[in-house]
Amino acid sequence: MTDLLPWRSRVTCSAPEDHDAEAGPRARRARQACQKCPVTAECLDFALANDAHGIWANTNRRERMSLSVVPV
Repeated sequence: MTDLLPWRSRVTCSAPEDHDAEAGPRARRARQACQKCPVTAECLDFALANDAHGIWANTNRRERMSLSVVPV
């Protein structure tokens, strides 16, 4: 089977369950892991394209929504 997200093999998420949190201690741990991650650009692209919940690319959903471009 082909991995549709090959960049995921290079993530630094040590506790993926922490990334489900939007705030609090689990979200802080997730953000710390994101700081040293080599694939934050790919992660952010995925999160934006999929309206992901939780911490992705050191951002929460609200922060990502402010990054989204609204067509005019």
